[in-house]
Amino acid sequence: SLMDRYSNEKIAVSLPSIRPGTTDDALLNEIKRVRKTGFTLAPEAGSERMRRVINKNITDEELLQTADDLFRLGWKSIKLYFMIGMPYETMEDVEAIVNLSERVKATGRKYNVSPKINVSVSNFNPKGHTPFQFVAQEGEESLREKQRYLKQELKKKKLDFKWHDTRISLLEGVFSRGDRRLAAVVHKAWELGAKFDQWTEHFDSELWRQAFEECGLDTGFYLREREIDELLPFEHIDVGVNKSFLISEFKLSKQAVYSEPCQPNCRRCGVCDDDKKVRINSSFVAEVKPLNATRIDNITRKRFRFRFTKLDEASFIGHLDMQTLFIRVLNRSGLRCAFSQGFHPMPKLSFGSALPLGLNSVCEFADIELIDNITADEFISRANDWLPNGIKITDAYEMPFKTLALFAAINRVEYEVDMNSIPQLKGDHNTIQALIDEFTAKDEVILTKIKKGKVKKKDIKQYVEKIDYCSDTGKLTVLLTRKENGEVGIFKLLELLLNLGKDVIMRADVLKTESFIE
Repeated sequence: SLMDRYSNEKIAVSLPSIRPGTTDDALLNEIKRVRKTGFTLAPEAGSERMRRVINKNITDEELLQTADDLFRLGWKSIKLYFMIGMPYETMEDVEAIVNLSERVKATGRKYNVSPKINVSVSNFNPKGHTPFQFVAQEGEESLREKQRYLKQELKKKKLDFKWHDTRISLLEGVFSRGDRRLAAVVHKAWELGAKFDQWTEHFDSELWRQAFEECGLDTGFYLREREIDELLPFEHIDVGVNKSFLISEFKLSKQAVYSEPCQPNCRRCGVCDDDKKVRINSSFVAEVKPLNATRIDNITRKRFRFRFTKLDEASFIGHLDMQTLFIRVLNRSGLRCAFSQGFHPMPKLSFGSALPLGLNSVCEFADIELIDNITADEFISRANDWLPNGIKITDAYEMPFKTLALFAAINRVEYEVDMNSIPQLKGDHNTIQALIDEFTAKDEVILTKIKKGKVKKKDIKQYVEKIDYCSDTGKLTVLLTRKENGEVGIFKLLELLLNLGKDVIMRADVLKTESFIE
């Protein structure tokens, strides 16, 4: 029903991780009506024995059959999700991850495709209110050893591998079964400078180690095995499932025996009683009526080139995210964008060269093809009603369909730099002018880069058309040109021109004032 309603608007449906054995050709054919979206299969464990331990009733045959269906219907990329460090796991179970992933890849080869298998492996954290709330979390070194094995073996099989940082898993394990004393640890870690910890480059495990130490707490206390009769810090929270049921499920997992699935009103776990009963509906999806489909081939198409600003907070929106932003604006404003043909339709919307993150501009350009018979002024008005602060379309005009691509058409760019925003040069007009004269007098200015172990040199002077400085306003005007052999970025030019470090230059107030189109 969703595909009937939205496929004409090129809106695709993407499912989350799928339980193998629950799909069929009809469902898969519906999903790919617009494009073949990503597909994640979650066997969780490589061996069937481990799946019995965690009560995941899936066989290898079901997984391979689902993969077979996907490859047969045209999918070329599948993500497999596993966990390591689960209770009662052995190295044989870890080896089974490699073997099963290889078998999935071999399934794709039957259909003359080059299957891309992404193997994602997380580290298991015991959680409260589950049968595994009593087990110890596996140690960091043991998990790292398993990760090293997987990385080595999966690489041999030409399978992509992604893993989770064991240092972060340690913290997750502590907080998943922690008590109220951990609040002080969080506050102390913040005081010590912990922030943006989900970004690997910002995560500092030493700050957290120090926070635990200063709060007098040991991570091992929270990661240890618990006794069955131990009073747990989260037991006072009633989630409906009683502890005796969790203990019985825990004992079954030790024996690698499947537990019977939940039945309506069985009263095994404690959720159902005389007042609260589980009800399983045969259908829970309301009817979704299709929109009135419009025949695209009978619609007047128009191509616009538009100019827009990207200022203040909007300057921190990345180049790739700009397309998503504008597609959302078009949807909300009722403007309909044309799409490319083929198996993976894409909106016919293209931008000029990427703007460095954080740089303000009043002269960004984009080309768009619409299937609405509207004027340029109407396009501007309707789009601007929904654009966020800092982004505003200032001009638009209709373009012929066959023209030079926008990226290639922009051959020169002008920037304005407020020299008063650079503390080292603020008000020092003589030094600024001397630096400009020195740069101008040189026959060449060589920029040296090391890329993939190779030293590359480029004369950036050839890309600088004009540098002017006005001492009255403190503004530096730079005109850069783009050539077939490349270009130079404004920040890199300023580094070499002013003999200042990157950190200083990146804080300068720079405005892109004009883009010149052939």
